[in-house]
Amino acid sequence: MVMKINKIFFLLVCSVQAFSQNFVSTAKVEYEMMINTDGSLQNFEANLYFNNVYSKFDYKNKETSDKVSEIKTATNVSKTVIKKADTTMTSIFFNPVKNILYSSKLNEVVFEDNNQQKWELIDEQKVIGNLHCAKAVCSFRGRDYIAWYVNTIPVSFGPWKFNGLPGLIIEIYDSRKEVYMAVKKIDMPFSKNITGIDSEQTLISREEEQKKVAEQWAKKQKEIETRAKIIESSFSKEDKVRIKVSEPVFNKGIEIE
Repeated sequence: MVMKINKIFFLLVCSVQAFSQNFVSTAKVEYEMMINTDGSLQNFEANLYFNNVYSKFDYKNKETSDKVSEIKTATNVSKTVIKKADTTMTSIFFNPVKNILYSSKLNEVVFEDNNQQKWELIDEQKVIGNLHCAKAVCSFRGRDYIAWYVNTIPVSFGPWKFNGLPGLIIEIYDSRKEVYMAVKKIDMPFSKNITGIDSEQTLISREEEQKKVAEQWAKKQKEIETRAKIIESSFSKEDKVRIKVSEPVFNKGIEIE
């Protein structure tokens, strides 16, 4: 068992080293990316870079500061909502030939070996801008998605972790209307040197990342609740105030399972 684990780890390290090489992007796609999983809309700066071998998708929250809002219910009960801003850039690297996906954030690289979506191609078309798009659907980590892709750009890439269609994904959204991503601008031809994964970063599995994030958020939540109590104390004693601390969107938002 130990030898098997060591062998798997060795293969993962080798894969990261292979992906650590820089590549030249021949296209840049700017996406509109909006997430609304907790009743508060969040907008992200999002760009996809790719050539005929690799892709890299960068995204980060446009909000640069914590958001505090007060909501009054029908019974005149005040509710203070504090949303912790996360402006850290996340980069997702994908190699369709080897079906390898890595998410790089801060000093860690998360390896995923079961990220492939099982698409069903639908005989339906839609024009988006001047692009004639075809429809596809899939279920991925707890959500049902509808995607529109264009065959005239025959690459298997798309925003976030979406991939595997016979053309570039132009628009994708979930059935709950909580996740939405759509192309804003396509630059082709294009040329830019893209920095690959830093081989010095710590390699962890998706399961390890989920556990670590849960622990980190529990700590952050206590800190935010302390701040919320200070705000709560500013109300008069006659006021009834309830405090809600929202969870990070990308930790328990897009991926439900």
